[in-house]
Amino acid sequence: MIRRVGLIKLLLGLAVLGSIFAIDVLSVQAMPAFARKYNAPCSSCHTTFPKLNEAGIAFRQRGFRMEDEGPGEHVYSQKHVPIGGMVKMKNVFMDDEASVSPDPNKDNVFSVNEVQLWAGGVLGPNLSFFGDMLGDLDGKSPITPQHFFVILNDVVSDSRVNIKLGAYHMDFPFLSDHRIPTISKYLFRGTATSSEEFAPGTRGGEFNGWFGETGTRYAAGLRKAAVANDTNSMKSYYAWLAQTVELAGFPQTLGVMFLQDRNGDKATNTDDDTSTLSGALDLHFGLTGLVLAFVQYEGGVSEANVEIDSGTAELLHAFTENIVGVARYDFQDISGSSAEKTQIVVNLQYYLLTNVKAELEFAQITTTSAAGVETDNTKGIFQVSLAY
Repeated sequence: MIRRVGLIKLLLGLAVLGSIFAIDVLSVQAMPAFARKYNAPCSSCHTTFPKLNEAGIAFRQRGFRMEDEGPGEHVYSQKHVPIGGMVKMKNVFMDDEASVSPDPNKDNVFSVNEVQLWAGGVLGPNLSFFGDMLGDLDGKSPITPQHFFVILNDVVSDSRVNIKLGAYHMDFPFLSDHRIPTISKYLFRGTATSSEEFAPGTRGGEFNGWFGETGTRYAAGLRKAAVANDTNSMKSYYAWLAQTVELAGFPQTLGVMFLQDRNGDKATNTDDDTSTLSGALDLHFGLTGLVLAFVQYEGGVSEANVEIDSGTAELLHAFTENIVGVARYDFQDISGSSAEKTQIVVNLQYYLLTNVKAELEFAQITTTSAAGVETDNTKGIFQVSLAY
């Protein structure tokens, strides 16, 4: 334990030291397909992939269109249609005190853990689309379709109202598993799936929009619930609102989100609701970003009316043009119980090329059971991502 604490202090110290000497403007790269189409650096829309900056959020909410692009051209008349993919390879060294594997304390695994193919962009005037396929070669999971949706843009002019239909991520602009800047996920509990998940994938429809003159963004949708059962057909709904203002010369955003989910099952004659309420701040200070978030989850009768509080404090900093560091603290606490989790994550990312990213991450989850027994799961991860 002493060695682990020492390593955490060393990595955090390096992060602080690096921030003192950082002088360059962030220009890291990400998936280059949109960059090829618009002849623009990926840093126009990303701080570090897949996390979006203000311009990237606006680009996505306009249906993958630039501000001066107008309604967009028919796909057959475009010179470049964004088609791309990504392969992730990683090696994990893990020390898990709760493991019951043949070697309960240590594990060292290499995997090609993700292969993704995707396409998106403008189909025609005021009509956009996105679709992707995902597979896990190491887990022998075939490459299968994950999401596909279309967006009817500018139902009310200037993207004040858009309509999205299909299978998509319920994507809070700056805080969701889909946009997380580290390998390790948040400890947020947001759905009845009993796993740490926030802004999960869904099937349904959504109204969304933004008001550029006031910095206000919103979305409201009806969706199929996260738990697969006989009672959840399109009975889940959600809404989020985000307000951005400029302070100290940088955009600062406050966001709130509400999700009413389902956890019923006709087989057991239960018809149950769950709810999630969250609030978050996305702050910027030069080359440094800070996200503070709190999520409150309330389960229904089928979960004994459990209440779970979770949150994060995430610091992101650009040391140089192609080096980004992330440090984060997460927590999850079950009300009325000794059961809780905490997590410390430190991640350092280096962009070797515009489409090749290497990252080194240290993550430790400390789990306390309802009986008060504490166990640690410590991981050291090296991952390389290649994108086209």
